[in-house]
Amino acid sequence: MSTAVELLRALHSALTEWVEPTHRNLYGFPKVKRRMTPEEWKSVQATIVEHDLLCVPHNAGMGFNFGMALYEHPTYPGLDPEFVIDLEGHHLPEPLGTKFDDAWDAYSPFTHDEANGMQLERLGFAPLHGKAHYEY
Repeated sequence: MSTAVELLRALHSALTEWVEPTHRNLYGFPKVKRRMTPEEWKSVQATIVEHDLLCVPHNAGMGFNFGMALYEHPTYPGLDPEFVIDLEGHHLPEPLGTKFDDAWDAYSPFTHDEANGMQLERLGFAPLHGKAHYEY
């Protein structure tokens, strides 16, 4: 495991906190604590490329945003990929916006890369869909 990936794991807790449900029948949810700095975003991008991280697209922000979860490849056949960090539009640094289209423009080059899609499929993740699938 590299130092760069460990730094991304630490960044996750700096950017996001888990909000516990107020009622026993509700689910908790992630809450954005702050936006990434431009330097942090550049580091995330470089680490994705350098370590060939799996980029899993998902709907975020209670249905009104786009996000991606990053995973390391399994260390041994049959093991699950290891979670690294989850990002959504509200994590993007200034001057990037926080709306769905801003997040799509920033994250989809990684999530919808052909090689990433093939790796996700091989590992049993949901198939990639077009932009409209992730919009509310």
